[in-house]
Amino acid sequence: MSPNPSQEVRQPSGKIKDLINKAYGNFSVFKSYFDQQATSFFGSGYVWLSVDIDSGYPAIFGLPNQDTPLTFRLNPVMVLDVWEHAYYLKHQNKRPKFIEDWWKLVDWDAVNLLIDWWERERVHDEL
Repeated sequence: MSPNPSQEVRQPSGKIKDLINKAYGNFSVFKSYFDQQATSFFGSGYVWLSVDIDSGYPAIFGLPNQDTPLTFRLNPVMVLDVWEHAYYLKHQNKRPKFIEDWWKLVDWDAVNLLIDWWERERVHDEL
């Protein structure tokens, strides 16, 4: 995430754009899948965008509490906190509005840096 004075939804670029287009066809379809997962997730947790270690394809899914995609051989590259504490002060109980605003802060360059970081070495001992 990073500041975005224009308040417009940023479009992905680079590797993440290629992965999204390969798996979902385009950003709009990808975003609707991610939004659906985030709005329908019940309880406390996170919605993750990860890259499958074996296939190289992106995967979107929610995990409860502190569960991690690493357990499922997925390299996380982007995450949305859907715990109520993440949005209640500004958005009260309006999670869809929070998600809409969150898209304006996604920093696709940072996502690409994480993809590159995961690809540099197959094993990450720091984890």
